[in-house]
Amino acid sequence: VTIYSLFRFQDIQLTASRDEHYFVYEDLIYQVSLCFSRDPYVYLQLCSKFGSRAQTATRFTPLDVSSNGSKTGAVRADGDAPGGQTITTSAFPPSSCIPFYGWAMYVAPLCYVHEEAEDIYYTLRAMYIKYWSRLHRLSSHRQGIVSLAILFERLLQQQEPELWIHCLNNNIEPLRIAMPWMVQAFSGFLIPEQLLFLWDLILGFDSLLLLPLLAASVFSLRRENLHRILSHDSAETILSDLSTIQVVPLLQMALTQHTG
Repeated sequence: VTIYSLFRFQDIQLTASRDEHYFVYEDLIYQVSLCFSRDPYVYLQLCSKFGSRAQTATRFTPLDVSSNGSKTGAVRADGDAPGGQTITTSAFPPSSCIPFYGWAMYVAPLCYVHEEAEDIYYTLRAMYIKYWSRLHRLSSHRQGIVSLAILFERLLQQQEPELWIHCLNNNIEPLRIAMPWMVQAFSGFLIPEQLLFLWDLILGFDSLLLLPLLAASVFSLRRENLHRILSHDSAETILSDLSTIQVVPLLQMALTQHTG
């Protein structure tokens, strides 16, 4: 058992296991998460996608010295370390994805789509490499989490200028509330049926821009209650329960507003 396995198990215990919709899938989520963390294919794809190495662990391999003083053994492109050692780097865990709070929620909803761990895993891997990997890496990509955060604030200012000013005047930070929604692609916040509608739309439009659009629309939906409160904690309370949110009608309304 590695420390990464323990991190993943703890994450599942703190998230999926406490969710009434996903606790029954705890073992399946753990199994799929371990497979993901040990898959080097993920590391190779992320390196290709982001144009740089993912998280790596560095180790030093001593070089053999022959009787005439020459070095023998394979020399890596990484170069020689001081003291006659070769530096080699490898991803650890093999997928290069270090566990963080909420990661298990990328897996949990897929348990409603597939029964077999293998099917869940390949769907998760494809979606993570293409979409979710951008939600917790800092980059300038237009669908990276930084750009999504900026878009959320711009949409909220445009849709609800009075609410935006009200938030500024009362030290309410909308992005602090919406950021966890976007980082987890709303998993754990929407009920499974509505969440899968959202993920299906992300696949259909091939875009993560729906995340800030939905987040801003949730604020619009709750604007009357938000206008009555005067603190950030109260705003978090009002927006803590998204179980009644209907994704498709809300997004249709938002898209109509922006295209009309």
